[in-house]
Amino acid sequence: MGKPIAAAAADVGPVVMAVLRRATAARPADRYQDAEAFRTALLSAARRTRDPIDPGTGPAFDLHPADVLPVPAGASRSPWLRAVALTVVLVAAAGAVAADSATPSGTATSGPLTVALPAGWRAAGTGWAGRYDASGRLEPALVISPEPRRWAIDPSVPGAFLGLSVVARDTEPGAFVAERPHADCAPTPPRQVRRGGLDWVVARFDCPHGRPVLMEAAARGSVGLLYAQVVPPPGAGDEFVDALLDGVRIRRQVIARPP
Repeated sequence: MGKPIAAAAADVGPVVMAVLRRATAARPADRYQDAEAFRTALLSAARRTRDPIDPGTGPAFDLHPADVLPVPAGASRSPWLRAVALTVVLVAAAGAVAADSATPSGTATSGPLTVALPAGWRAAGTGWAGRYDASGRLEPALVISPEPRRWAIDPSVPGAFLGLSVVARDTEPGAFVAERPHADCAPTPPRQVRRGGLDWVVARFDCPHGRPVLMEAAARGSVGLLYAQVVPPPGAGDEFVDALLDGVRIRRQVIARPP
């Protein structure tokens, strides 16, 4: 990662570069404590450049955890966009979730999103990188895998990305899945399956390179749209994916009443 960051220094300026260098420090102890701290620092740095942005909006990227995103068109005009584009790629390489927590086998949660972990799998992350709710906070998400930190960068590692988007709650699951084609992969017709009390739309892609099998799935939950991208273990297929989706739940949020 050292070469891309150094190459971007002249474009984004020293203030933003200082934030990016800390976010990608070699030692975890030297990085930001969590995704919110990183975002706050990045927004503050952006406001000090010639092209500040509205901190209430944040970057608008739809991050696909298994894909490395290109620099968006027009990024050369704005130091902020260059910084965000570079940041998205760095976050994707780190595992697609913008936090550094891990949960052993059992049940993992991120906000109201919860999932039963397959045997031997762990969870990492607490936020959907690049997706923010109306208050500017990261929407809940998890990466689950036997090796969550390697899943986004090693196609041989099985795993899954799970996200819950309140902002996309009115999006049809079929349309959401259809917006996620994979070049060079052979798709099968989407199927509908009811698991965990939710109606999922699931599409399978067989790919000649990288991950041999990739599943895209979406369902409309009580508070938002649930999204899952699953890379099943070698030899596993629809049954594994269906069992995984069966363990996805949206917990009811308990709001404490004032005394």
